[in-house]
Amino acid sequence: MLKLYNNLAKKKQEFKPINENKVLIYVCGPTVYDSPHIGHARAAVSFDILRRYFLFNGFDVKFVSNYTDIDDKMINRSNELGISIKKLAKKYIDEYEDVMLKLNVIPPDVKPLATETIAAMLDFIKIIKDNGYAYVSNDSVYYDVTKYKEYYTLFMRKPPKENKKSCVYEPLDEENTIGDQDSVLADSDKRCKDDFVLWKKSKEGEPSWKSPYGNGRPGWHIECSTMAYKHLDKLIDIHGGGKDLIFPHHTNEIAQTYAAFGTKLARFWVHNGFVNIDNEKMSKSLNNFFTVNDVLKSYDGVVIRFFLSSVNYRTPINYSTDSLEEAKTALEKIKEFYKTIKPFKNAEMENDHKVEMMKSIQKLKIEFISSMDDDLNTSKALAQIYQLIKMVNKHIFEFERNIDEEIKKMILNFIIDFANIFGILIDREIQELGVYGKQIDGMDELISEKQQTISELMNAIIDVRSQLREKKIYDIADKIRDDLKNIGIELYDMKNKTMWKYSDSN
Repeated sequence: MLKLYNNLAKKKQEFKPINENKVLIYVCGPTVYDSPHIGHARAAVSFDILRRYFLFNGFDVKFVSNYTDIDDKMINRSNELGISIKKLAKKYIDEYEDVMLKLNVIPPDVKPLATETIAAMLDFIKIIKDNGYAYVSNDSVYYDVTKYKEYYTLFMRKPPKENKKSCVYEPLDEENTIGDQDSVLADSDKRCKDDFVLWKKSKEGEPSWKSPYGNGRPGWHIECSTMAYKHLDKLIDIHGGGKDLIFPHHTNEIAQTYAAFGTKLARFWVHNGFVNIDNEKMSKSLNNFFTVNDVLKSYDGVVIRFFLSSVNYRTPINYSTDSLEEAKTALEKIKEFYKTIKPFKNAEMENDHKVEMMKSIQKLKIEFISSMDDDLNTSKALAQIYQLIKMVNKHIFEFERNIDEEIKKMILNFIIDFANIFGILIDREIQELGVYGKQIDGMDELISEKQQTISELMNAIIDVRSQLREKKIYDIADKIRDDLKNIGIELYDMKNKTMWKYSDSN
């Protein structure tokens, strides 16, 4: 049974969906004023793995992630570039979605834009105000934090040191929080310093929408509360985002939804850790970030994804070229292993060896699932994959033993389950047929007739080449090996037999 770390409770809790077989997930998406960086990629990959693991376990998942396309950052950048906010948003949404495609992230089921949800936001604000949690001041609407008794203790934060009546809260760790994305309005407009804007009075020359309170635009926090409610429900299973969103964004989302409907919006609040550079958080404000497209110039998207998956999603991960190279090497090792196993056909095994290997594979698979059930412990799960590779390679190359069809299926099922959960493309044809845990029964039916013919042909070629080597006709034997390599097939001569596999070019 999956346990997730619920930041609202500050502990791992057993996950059970509100509805028996359907999981509702909302993840805060990017503000689309600039190119996505590696920090954005980590959030996307982390929650994509969570989504994939639910799918692997047979759940129906509705996944919503928004685009913030109106706030001070959007306004300032559109002025800087001399283009409309709509064109700015389209430019960076297109870039973000192209990057997500290269990272093999499944697109959200719904991708709402803030500017297309204004009417619903105004309805949401009205409910909050009618319930006594908001007030109008100078044509803006503010949330009154004194009305929500739990406001200062959400996410196990300590209440302010000063008297609560002073309404002053200072985050415990300001480096790990994102302030309000909209400029602070005059404190004189607020009853309390911590009150936050739901509807912001427009300034001259800024985009605005009509409202009962005057022309203006929504505050940042009301956007996500509204879109989660509109596309999912009053109470959903999981709300996700980066660790830096805990305060004030997610705190304020809870406050808004509680004021409207009496719920805390989500049962589980899940947050991914930071990407660090030299142990310092990667961020645009510190000017120590790398855009994903910058990194894609040197590394395939799947390598970047694999790097981001190499540690538990909550653990900070240090970005470096060395780390990416390690991820690239590890991924190549897994792909090489798959190519080694795939060609085995009609081989026989001694029963003792088969029983021993079967038990070992089953044990490793159980450990893999157990690791993923433990708050998506991807690093521990990967260790089981590496152990599988080590064990099987030793069986084949050191002991020079075959694997039969049943063992082959067990190994390939394991690797493909891993690949689907981690979002790593190992074999597109087979993965699409065996996606999300469906077992690959009867490989002959899944592998095309052409592939079967290749397997039979390769066995015949290897037999002929072995006879040439026995007769010491090495020049022709070597030419066969080299010609095969040129068409994407590699031969491996061992003590008592020769094996073949597809090379990277295949």
